[in-house]
Amino acid sequence: MSDLKYFAGKPAAELVAEILGRREKYTTAFNSTSVNSVMQKSYRYYYGRHFSKGLSYNNGEIIRSGAQGELASFSVNHYRNLIRHQLALCNTQKAALDARAVNTDQKSMQQAKIGAKLVDYYLNECGLSDKYDSAVEHALVLGKGFVFKIWNKSLGKPATANTETDQIHYEGDVDVYTPLVDEVYIDPGLHDWSKLDCADVIVWVNKWVLAAMYPESHEKFLNFSNGSYIRKWNNSGFGGANNSFD
Repeated sequence: MSDLKYFAGKPAAELVAEILGRREKYTTAFNSTSVNSVMQKSYRYYYGRHFSKGLSYNNGEIIRSGAQGELASFSVNHYRNLIRHQLALCNTQKAALDARAVNTDQKSMQQAKIGAKLVDYYLNECGLSDKYDSAVEHALVLGKGFVFKIWNKSLGKPATANTETDQIHYEGDVDVYTPLVDEVYIDPGLHDWSKLDCADVIVWVNKWVLAAMYPESHEKFLNFSNGSYIRKWNNSGFGGANNSFD
């Protein structure tokens, strides 16, 4: 009998295995498309890696080229300069969100004022506006940019402490990430973004932080190595340059 159970309803261990399998299939299919090739080329050009065909090149380096190495070559990164100008034009007008009260009573108006201050706090004081700028930069270079927000219980002010384990519990706060295109996995057949039900997103977290948050899995986190992912990244066509945007 075929397994008709929805994959998200599986136990944790089976769910992780299912997600990793789906991620591998997505990566294999995406790497075979021309879109992936365009993204790789754009990424390399953005960081000055204009030469190919066996030539070893680091950003800004003068290399030997020509049939017998008789030429000295270097790249002038006009491509990056044009994108940076576009980025400046796009981000000149900063996000300006405002909270409005649906009702006109005093309590609703007061809550709207608090909401407006919260929006301003997260945009300016917590750097959310900079995250939006990074997502725009990703979109200009790679065609897509993402802003991923999750609730992180290890952020915020200390709330309580466990005297037996000396573990401090925090109030929690919103944590914002701007993953690259190859770190977001969605249904490739989706034509309407508003219909997206779920997504698999890679979020980089310090393993020492995770070990402190989950002491019962302390050893597992400390023994974890991301070497296999780094090798896969370097072989994907995106590696080898500066692995993060400004």
